[in-house]
Amino acid sequence: MSTSVHPPGVYFDRLPPELLYEIQLFSLSESFPYTSRFLHQIFRDAPNSFRASYVIARISINLSNSSGEGAREEIQDDPANLAERAVRYPICTQEVFAITFQRRINVGPTNGTHGSGHLAGGTSSPDSGVGDVPTTPTTLTMTPGPSTPIKGLGCELPKRLFRNLAPKKGSLSKWRDYDQPLPFLRHLLDTPGYPPFDVNSNSGYALIRAVHAQFIPLISFLLEHGASPMHKKGLAVTVAIRQRNLPLVKMLIEREDHSFRKEKQVHGKRRRLQDRIEATGDMLKAARNVEAWDIVNYLMNEKGVVPDIMTLSCASNVSGYAKR
Repeated sequence: MSTSVHPPGVYFDRLPPELLYEIQLFSLSESFPYTSRFLHQIFRDAPNSFRASYVIARISINLSNSSGEGAREEIQDDPANLAERAVRYPICTQEVFAITFQRRINVGPTNGTHGSGHLAGGTSSPDSGVGDVPTTPTTLTMTPGPSTPIKGLGCELPKRLFRNLAPKKGSLSKWRDYDQPLPFLRHLLDTPGYPPFDVNSNSGYALIRAVHAQFIPLISFLLEHGASPMHKKGLAVTVAIRQRNLPLVKMLIEREDHSFRKEKQVHGKRRRLQDRIEATGDMLKAARNVEAWDIVNYLMNEKGVVPDIMTLSCASNVSGYAKR
């Protein structure tokens, strides 16, 4: 009677997660986590500390391959540069970022393949998915270290933070201050040594997506930190008009006098501040096309937009709304 004998090899489902992490740490393979459902689950549930180690390792390797070994020293001397790049990775959540930013890379003695920076599995992109499980080359050790402020015009906010924003369904469902990515952005802003981020990066993508989702707390946050609705010919305002949202249109166009709000009219009338964007005929046409007569009335009477002939033909609708 013959007995079944397992062929020689490695059965990963028999290995503990810690050893699997070490294997991935050595290989840095993008496909390894997808080898089986078991491995996919293991790496999906990887701890944040391990994910942070992976992000640090990937940044170091990518920089070393593109810029030479001096890139590692650059990260070591400037942890803010490391953190700026880390935000681009989908697995870099607020918790992972907090761990990543508190670490710096100390380069150990080179040893074989790892020392040269050419590791098995190639390099991964910041837009990789679950396969981007945290790993660290054996020649790199992470120890806590001080952060160094970075000088610059501001780092780019990756699109991934805003790509999935969509309007919430239901009248009782509203965006709150604790909804992501708002807490993450505030964490970045409050992190000492982290470079100021550019809220207008990617042609105002963050503000446009926030307006699309009607995420008022996020819109307010972005505007307070210099976001401009002028990008892409005022697309953010156009989106708000198509939503027939007059308060949001006003919020995007007009600047708020915060000093007036604090003084509570003690010194008289509110200062008139310059608008963030000039109201245009295209905005008026967009409001007319969706029959947002309150916005049409606002653009014509308060912002002085001159209507075209077709809009004038709808003057009865506008005047009818004004009498209500």
